[in-house]
Amino acid sequence: MATTPKTKTPKPALEPAKAAAAPSKRGYTKAEREQHVAELIEWLEEGKTLREFCRQPGRPSYGAFYDWMEEDDAIASRVARARDIGFEAIAEEALQIANTPVIGKRVKESEEGTEVTREDMLGHRKLQIETRLKLLACWNPKKYGQKQLLGSDPENPLVPPETQQVFGEILKGLALQRATNKKG
Repeated sequence: MATTPKTKTPKPALEPAKAAAAPSKRGYTKAEREQHVAELIEWLEEGKTLREFCRQPGRPSYGAFYDWMEEDDAIASRVARARDIGFEAIAEEALQIANTPVIGKRVKESEEGTEVTREDMLGHRKLQIETRLKLLACWNPKKYGQKQLLGSDPENPLVPPETQQVFGEILKGLALQRATNKKG
């Protein structure tokens, strides 16, 4: 008895309405994905983090969002823009922290008793501001980082080695000429 080889018949393409309802490899339909992305965009624009968003119950995983950004340039671009807006929110928050005193109690215990002092919590505020500014510098060094000169500055250009050699030779010639003029 001869057997005939089995061939797979291709699945018909889904109609657009069904394609939107079909779950992706992460188990979300396109409509659910768009809803999560829209909520994430609002979240990031407030200066909050993706990881914090994903830790909420019922949210997609951190990896799912990165997969979606990799698959869809439009999502990646929207997230990047939302992050830029969020960076501004974080910078404004740092300014608000700097301008808003926080009065707290400092307790000092000794053998003589307990001393309670009410004062501005400068150390804590400084830490909050510094943390935000350092994160901004890491996330967007071009805008918030310290300026580091790795190349030539138009106002103070670096001299190429070839030019240094030419100037060195000119200086040696001038020194020799001066020495000759002094003798003569």
